[in-house]
Amino acid sequence: MRKLDNWLDSFIKYTEHLEAPDIFFFWTGVSTIASVLRRKAYYDMGYFPWSANFYIILIAPSGVCTKSTVLREGTKLLRKLPDITLGPKTLTWQSLLPALGEAAIERFLPGGETTAESCISFSSTEFGTLLKMNDEDLVTVLTDLWDGADEEFTKRTIGKGLEIAYNPWINIIAGTTPKWVAENIGESKIEMGFTSRCIPVYADQKRRFVENPKEEIAKLGPAFKLLEADLIGDLKEISTLSGEFTRTGEARAWGIEWYERLHSDIPARRALADFDGYLSRKQGHLYKIAMVLNAARTSSMVLELEDVVRAAALLIQTEKDMNKVFKKIGDSDNIKYTNEIQRYLELRENGRIPQAELYKLFLLRFGMTKDDFLRLVDSMIAAGLIASKQRGDIVYIEGAANE
Repeated sequence: MRKLDNWLDSFIKYTEHLEAPDIFFFWTGVSTIASVLRRKAYYDMGYFPWSANFYIILIAPSGVCTKSTVLREGTKLLRKLPDITLGPKTLTWQSLLPALGEAAIERFLPGGETTAESCISFSSTEFGTLLKMNDEDLVTVLTDLWDGADEEFTKRTIGKGLEIAYNPWINIIAGTTPKWVAENIGESKIEMGFTSRCIPVYADQKRRFVENPKEEIAKLGPAFKLLEADLIGDLKEISTLSGEFTRTGEARAWGIEWYERLHSDIPARRALADFDGYLSRKQGHLYKIAMVLNAARTSSMVLELEDVVRAAALLIQTEKDMNKVFKKIGDSDNIKYTNEIQRYLELRENGRIPQAELYKLFLLRFGMTKDDFLRLVDSMIAAGLIASKQRGDIVYIEGAANE
């Protein structure tokens, strides 16, 4: 029997005497619910299921938003539940399959059949400690496992022979800084598809200043411990959910319209042109989030209009985080932008493009400010790579050799 109207709202209330922003606690709550749903609750797409696992990255300047405190509140509640496997603080390609093997449990299916599955949730205050991005084999496997397909995961080693994990499922939440992202997640990881499966959550300000949280909690008296107990109790109830999430007629109609709009909204797609992989997985992200939102407030396992609409709004919010964080990757010397301008000129039959049109493209694709764009153009002119010429009322950018 549920005690709370909405587990996510109550979790934010429970943590209100900590300084980190609400958005960090919200997504920590999402990851916490996902950790108890595991792969036994899913949204069926016919050819494949989506289960509510995430790769959530909380990103903030060092020391500003107390990411470690946020993450500990989620794992603290998970440790109160049985059968929830929390992974180690560091992960390597060599250690992944043994960890999945240790997490294996047998689950009963309708009709009396059983299946084996290996579900692990990772929570790390430092993403770079949990996962080394230069471990290409591990990154490739995590990219593949996000989809949650029903399959065996095998690896042959010299010492142990063939190792097998059945129906592996991995959920990750970790913290890091914008500097670490820029230095460690290169364009190859974007092209490989790893970042398209991540949800970046950015913040750079505390929600409030709290000199001593213990004194604030003391003012609440027994109500604080009661809320904690209700959070744990409801989390146990959520952990019993099993089977297929369906959706109402309203949610279905909205989902069809949203999907068609996703693939026909050209300006929106241009704005995320570097994240084509993300766009192709956005529907998956939406229904993974919608399942968690639904499970936070009801055990019906029927997605309603409010679940899918809110999930879409949350994705729009995280897309802004992508532009704030991932766009910085590899662009410190403007080589990428320089190559893009030269490519645009080569595609033009006359080798020139109106400056205003070029800026519009850079604004939509890279979120570049006008001042930064003009500085880039001036630098390329000074280097002799391009020329700026007035033709009538229009200023054109041309190749330097253009007559």
